[in-house]
Amino acid sequence: MLKVFSIGTSKSIALVVCYMLFGGLKAQELNYSLPLVYSFSFQPLFHNPAAYSENQSEINGNFHSYRGDFSDVNNTYLSGIHNINKQRAIGGLFLHEATSDFFKRTRAYVIYQEAININHDFWIRAGAQLGLINFNMASVGFGPGGSDWNYDAAVAINFGNDVFQGGFILQQLSNAELQPIIYTFTINRYTEVFGKYKFDLSPQITYTPEIRYQQNTNYDLYLLSNTLDYNELAGVNATWNINNGYSILGYYNAYNSDSSNGYRFFMAYFVPLSTSLKNIDAQQYELGVKIELKKKT
Repeated sequence: MLKVFSIGTSKSIALVVCYMLFGGLKAQELNYSLPLVYSFSFQPLFHNPAAYSENQSEINGNFHSYRGDFSDVNNTYLSGIHNINKQRAIGGLFLHEATSDFFKRTRAYVIYQEAININHDFWIRAGAQLGLINFNMASVGFGPGGSDWNYDAAVAINFGNDVFQGGFILQQLSNAELQPIIYTFTINRYTEVFGKYKFDLSPQITYTPEIRYQQNTNYDLYLLSNTLDYNELAGVNATWNINNGYSILGYYNAYNSDSSNGYRFFMAYFVPLSTSLKNIDAQQYELGVKIELKKKT
């Protein structure tokens, strides 16, 4: 770990205790896992390094905001992937979460994927990501701040065809520990499995249910997603987080006349049913865009 901090006063201790008690954060139980994006069905690269893209290249961006205990919490997520050929792809991932005015968490990764086409109808894709995590606590009036870095990695295997996709993901392999000031934050390792299937309801309308299960040291997370799509132009999604609440998402796709490039815009709104997870404090919204380049036919 590479750390920069100054401690030694009771004010530093007061800072941590105050944040843990009133900010709803228990450092020893912190699970900084998949981003709190309720568009996980549309932006899978944020938490799945083997996520398949049918495009030659694509760029994803999300902005997620809610009212926290002290101030507005604004999170930004960016990802990109480029298919070098039918077997290999490279990409990157950047996640920035401003948990409060003085506590920020940042991640940056490189991503590599390898694919095997079993036949024309079925493929297997393996992915890995490697990068760095930074926790930064700003200086406040009654105590100094600090920063700490550590490495992180993830691996995944996905498989599927045109109508079905599934996979297994192992995240936060390093079980990293960070100590930006005087308290150690543990980034717990976790596993995740998912599966989804696309049903054709009519020539223009498809229905895709998806189930996702995440298991880690502190809790089990179940997500049930349902998407209705009209002619790949627009659609709605409803996702139920069994632990917490539900989200409603609407999206619109726009393509160039030659269908070479495309754009997806969406907005999601989440309503929590409980506060069992400490980082869900209020009703939240999310805005996102996906830029698709040289769409394959």
